[in-house]
Amino acid sequence: SVVFNREREFLPQADRDYLDPTNVALTNGFEGGSSVYTATTWPPSANLRNIPWVTKLGGMYQFPWDITAAANFIGQAGSPLNLYLQSPTRTSSLGTVNVLLQENNSIRYKDYYQLDLHADKALKLTANRKITLNVDLFNAFNNNVVLTQQERQNTASANNVLTNLAPRVARFGVKFVV
Repeated sequence: SVVFNREREFLPQADRDYLDPTNVALTNGFEGGSSVYTATTWPPSANLRNIPWVTKLGGMYQFPWDITAAANFIGQAGSPLNLYLQSPTRTSSLGTVNVLLQENNSIRYKDYYQLDLHADKALKLTANRKITLNVDLFNAFNNNVVLTQQERQNTASANNVLTNLAPRVARFGVKFVV
């Protein structure tokens, strides 16, 4: 499968859009549509971030002698890296404000690609019993791409890596059918 996504910005126009809650409530995927956000609206949850493309390819093949091989590939554009500064607490109980340092979604994390492989071999013991030996290799490319980092810039942990794609892992297994 291949998915293309283009986030669109709907700004309200006072002479015609005041009745359309889609244009009023959400702008550019975030509430408010400006470069200033309160601590409760920033950073946004990951599902609101624009990812322009995702590709997935999976397949399985049954070889002779009960040997099965499968592969699953995913490639995805990097999610936005929205760097911001957080203001000090404001007077009159107004809390803090987070200010973007560049236009929303203009900088992105690196694209990532992941390939997972699987193979198994079934061994018949009796008519009703068998053992299946299997091996899985996750992240075969051993891609070490950064998925998230500390986006707040006026903190001691600015730009610290928070999440990486998991490293290459091999798993071996045995399944008994009795």
